[in-house]
Amino acid sequence: MKKTLSLVLALITLLFCLVGCNNSKEIVLTDEDIHTDYAGVYLTLSSVDTSGEHKKFNVVWHNETNQEFTFGEDFYIEILENDEWKSVLTEDMIVESIALVFPANSTKEKTYSSEYFDLSKEGTYRVRCEFSPGDGKRYNTWVTFEVKKASADKNDNNQPGGTDVHDAFDIRISWANWLDGTTVDEGCLNFAQLAISSVHHIPLQKFSSRSELEAFKARFGEDNSFDYGYNGKSFNENTADYDDAFFEENDLFLVYVDANSGSLHFDVNSIFNDGQSFCIYVNQTNNPEDVTDDMAGWFITVAMPKSATENCTAFDAIMGYPQ
Repeated sequence: MKKTLSLVLALITLLFCLVGCNNSKEIVLTDEDIHTDYAGVYLTLSSVDTSGEHKKFNVVWHNETNQEFTFGEDFYIEILENDEWKSVLTEDMIVESIALVFPANSTKEKTYSSEYFDLSKEGTYRVRCEFSPGDGKRYNTWVTFEVKKASADKNDNNQPGGTDVHDAFDIRISWANWLDGTTVDEGCLNFAQLAISSVHHIPLQKFSSRSELEAFKARFGEDNSFDYGYNGKSFNENTADYDDAFFEENDLFLVYVDANSGSLHFDVNSIFNDGQSFCIYVNQTNNPEDVTDDMAGWFITVAMPKSATENCTAFDAIMGYPQ
């Protein structure tokens, strides 16, 4: 069954290089339709995480019915060829055989990795999932996307394909000690997303003036080590040159990362901005066998022209897996 969405989905275009392929590809979601075999239960694709080796599809399950459903961890990625959907699975995928309860009139976020699938061909693909209302039958719902060659006309506010993110943006990492998460989350741009557990959202702050930055420092600096660098520049040193002249044309985004050990390190992997949605993807850059037993916190700042995000309505920061 196919039903038109009342809420128009935003166009999502993400540039990425496929593993084993030198040609840059882009994933494009332009689908404004719901695809389901059971009215009221369907998927939407909220974003695609390109920060790691394997692309991750962040999907939202919708149950607009008055009954409970179940679905599993299994899913399928397929390509449309000669009007038939064909699997692009490259090897056996082992998933946990459990039934996840999907309550009536609710939504759930799930992330599906492309690790075992081949997305190297251009064409129309879909992420398909199965579910059951307990009547002994299984139903399908899916969301489609396109894989195309990357356009030469790239959004200048995205990280250019194949370019190190530090070459494209002013990114600085500072020791912040450990902050109380309940307070550092207050006022962040993605506060509503922090409660969603299927994706590791981390607090994202934005400063549009020097006075806003100084107010943040005054609030947290007394109990923390903003003058201490921990084998690098301190937060105060890293932000010293962001003066009034800088803020006339730029904003400063700040991501806070907390960790259960000071031995763990973090960095920006990629930045996505399509003019409507802005997201900073952060990864843990090391995975040591032996770690120190101390709570730690880090500030990652990204300078961005005000014009780059002035029309954005959705902001987020997401933590990926260790590289």
